[in-house]
Parts: sequence; structure tokens; C-alpha cells
Amino acid sequence: MPTATDEKPAGRHVKTGMSYVLEFPPEAAAELDQLMRQTGDDDPTLLFQKALALYKFAVDATREGKEVGIASTPDCLETRFVGLVRNRPDAVEDQGH
Repeated sequence: MPTATDEKPAGRHVKTGMSYVLEFPPEAAAELDQLMRQTGDDDPTLLFQKALALYKFAVDATREGKEVGIASTPDCLETRFVGLVRNRPDAVEDQGH
């Protein structure tokens, strides 16, 4: 039976070998599920890899003195992320934002 000391706080991660176990608060888990439904991504590991790659790119660009953001038109972009977001024709519409 779990005790109070066995419970992990929300957001904690545990590294075991080459694996990570991530625990999300319910709100973050719901957001993850919603994003996966919208994009058709069905593998949380792949979604995490995309997020990690984007985060690394942003960190590297910032270290180079560049700005990272979103542009309203592609002609303003120095770098375009291809394949980051996959849109399905039957994706669930985002009703909350």
C-alpha cells in the first residue's frame, strides 16, 4: 500500500537508465491529450521528441543572439519547421482557444 512518502509530486521526473518516467498534473495531461487529438500524433514519445528538438533549437538560437517567435507570414522566417505539426483532416477543432 502506498504511503504519503511514496507519492510523487506532480511534474516530477525519474530517470532510470535511458528511460524517463514523467508525471503530469491533470491539466497538463488533458492538454497533451487534446494536442494529440488535434494533430493526429498518437505516440507520446514522438511528441516529446518533437518538443525536445524544438526546445533545443530555441535554446541554440537564443545563444546565437537570435529571437524565437511566431510570424504571421512565412516570408519573415529565417528558419521554418517542416513536419513539426501534422494536421489531420479529421482532427478535433480546438474549441477552448
